[in-house]
Amino acid sequence: MSVSGCAGRMANAPEPRIHSAHLHEYCQKRGLKLVYRDVSKTGPDHNLQFTIQVIIEGREFPEASGSSKKKAKDAAAKLAVKILERENQIERSLTSPVSKSQPSNSTSESSSAYHNYMGLVNQWAQVEGLHLNIDFSHKYDEVSKLPSSSCTLTIGKYQAIGHGKNKQEAKQRAAKVVYEQMKLDKASVVPSRLSRLPQFGQLGVGVSVESGRSTSEFSDSGPPHRNGLSGDTSETRTEELTFTDSSLLKNPNVQRKPKRPLAANFVLGKSENKSGNRFSADKHFNSTYDDISLINSGGFGKVFKVRCILDGHHYAVKRVKFDEESVVREVKALAKLSHVHIVRYYSCWEGLDFDPENSNSNSSSTRCLYIVMELCEKGTLSNWIDQRRNKESDKALSLNIFQQITSGVEYIHSQKLIHRDLKPANIFVVGENNIKIGDFGLATSLKTTEKTIGKGTERYMSPEQYLSSAYGTEVDIFALGLILFELLHICSTASEVYKIWGKVRVCEFPAEFVQRYPKEKKLLQKLLSQKPEDRPKASDILTFLKQLTEEKVITYAHYTH
Repeated sequence: MSVSGCAGRMANAPEPRIHSAHLHEYCQKRGLKLVYRDVSKTGPDHNLQFTIQVIIEGREFPEASGSSKKKAKDAAAKLAVKILERENQIERSLTSPVSKSQPSNSTSESSSAYHNYMGLVNQWAQVEGLHLNIDFSHKYDEVSKLPSSSCTLTIGKYQAIGHGKNKQEAKQRAAKVVYEQMKLDKASVVPSRLSRLPQFGQLGVGVSVESGRSTSEFSDSGPPHRNGLSGDTSETRTEELTFTDSSLLKNPNVQRKPKRPLAANFVLGKSENKSGNRFSADKHFNSTYDDISLINSGGFGKVFKVRCILDGHHYAVKRVKFDEESVVREVKALAKLSHVHIVRYYSCWEGLDFDPENSNSNSSSTRCLYIVMELCEKGTLSNWIDQRRNKESDKALSLNIFQQITSGVEYIHSQKLIHRDLKPANIFVVGENNIKIGDFGLATSLKTTEKTIGKGTERYMSPEQYLSSAYGTEVDIFALGLILFELLHICSTASEVYKIWGKVRVCEFPAEFVQRYPKEKKLLQKLLSQKPEDRPKASDILTFLKQLTEEKVITYAHYTH
């Protein structure tokens, strides 16, 4: 029985514990270890509130509360099922090409999904010339009274351990974890030597500076970027690791996009600079701008660096298909905002052009919207963090950057808007560590009573954003908490982030972080509160940061006299 099937039965279930019963059945059929962790018990005796968290194979899901332990357990199970349901939708989309070419068998739903992960990881290792090492171990489970296997899979800098009833199942689960670790490394990898390009952020007005890495443009072939599904890790919009159909490797007659190497440091205006006709058929675009360079491409459209012929200044022009509500929403939000820490909007126009979502399209009959914005040439905050891995941390600089982000968020909220997709990939660096918030494609008005469930990047979404349509500015505050942690505690590798992320979301921080940042830890506990009403306003955060700065100045003055 699939998680989707479980969810369908849950919707009409009259009994309060039906969710936990079906989650138990789902895990039992797949040999997954299910644990319910008692988080807290609060309130007076006549009005107790129990909080419980689901943990499956060591993976922690959002906490849930209830007036009794049974109700809290069932609420936690419901949250887990919703998340698993969305993930399985993405797994099915990934495995659909395989299922068409392979005969059906009696393997479970989860096994077929894991099978594709192993195949893709193996292909990626071959293309990149990396050694793939697999180690197995076996034991007898005293609880289930059944033999079990574990697999340690290592490929380059990635390593994961998977558990299962047999070697094959353990190997597939380890491959899935490696796949997800690759997502967090913010690299879009396609199993073809002809197409590989790091992902630089969803808005795309930032220019990446990834030294030593030669890249080339590719057409986005992964899961849809804004389709409401969860999982860019995308709708859910987390940084997405995308793969093409493995048949491309087997069929030499399949037409591939020709390789166009870029300079190792991605220097714009040299290797990528072309005439306007190369990128657009729109007359206004070509008559208004020259020195046109493609700086980002993905499910959201294409972003170009351009020079205005009239004033000589450089801008970012984002071209998107004019067929989504989010397109109009982004323009309206940008046009309304004017703040030092918000990417500046200049103008927009509508025209007919190549399909922004189809790199092979030669037709210029697609209705498109062009958004002219400020160009942020220093890249994204995500790039900034990556460049500081394995380097000495700078607490003062990290707090300064966080203060700038919070200032931008305070302004957004003052305009009765919610960003809904705050993350390092949507925050841009300008000049010397100056910060700008961008990508308002998911921004929504506080006046909207019914908001969309599950919109945003799952990795940065608040608990209420997963399942409820009744939420407010607090969802941005939760994301701010996660960004603050990333700024202060820059892990040496992306896989290290993956290992601790679930605990960070529930305020379980590494020991060295607690020791080094005791005051910041208290702030984080408020920002990452499971209850939205317990999170502070952006203005309160700025007040706290100001007090923190003043304390340091006073302390410094005391020690110097």
